[in-house]
Amino acid sequence: MIEPELAFDDLGDDIACVTAYLQYVVRYILENFAEDMDFFNTWIEKGIISRLSDVADKAFIQLTYTDAINLLLKANKRFEFPVLLV
Repeated sequence: MIEPELAFDDLGDDIACVTAYLQYVVRYILENFAEDMDFFNTWIEKGIISRLSDVADKAFIQLTYTDAINLLLKANKRFEFPVLLV
């Protein structure tokens, strides 16, 4: 359970809590459902275990909206929906 005291935290604390919770859940799945994940890795989506391991092990980067949009604009890729700086 995510603690109700988070209502009194600031955005940075909320982000840290959600990140830790997401990493915990992904790590739990990888450790406790290895057979299922092997099935998914073989038949559904190759490389899923590696990508989820990255989610569980690597630090998350926090960006402002403007910084994220600027990174997308510099990517020189065509997106289904236009990238707009609002």
